[in-house]
Amino acid sequence: MRHARVNSRLVIFDRYLPDILVDPKRYRLPKSSRRFARLTAQLAPRPDLHILLDVPAEVVQQRKAEVSLAESQRQRVAYREMFQALPNAFMVDASAPMDEVAEDVKAVILKFLRGRSMNRAEVSLLADV
Repeated sequence: MRHARVNSRLVIFDRYLPDILVDPKRYRLPKSSRRFARLTAQLAPRPDLHILLDVPAEVVQQRKAEVSLAESQRQRVAYREMFQALPNAFMVDASAPMDEVAEDVKAVILKFLRGRSMNRAEVSLLADV
């Protein structure tokens, strides 16, 4: 992954280590290991960009009821709180039609990549001076 990032390639994960803190049941994480998981998540390499596909719990339940409505609501709140503390974190309304969600995600990624390219160009120009 480091090689891809150095070469400005886009690497996408649909889930990442902090997910285990929001949804420990999905990962079958025992309560006795949660403190270690929190520490591990803090020490893990951080993505350059975070995108939360945010959707009301009721919509999640209509699409795929893997957990109870109350658990879906709890997870949504937990993800939103987590994303407020992350750098370069964006929330996309995923209750919209899939084509719109895809376009919104694409716009976030392209804006981020453009900004990163501009920053690298500025650093390169400064190095040439």
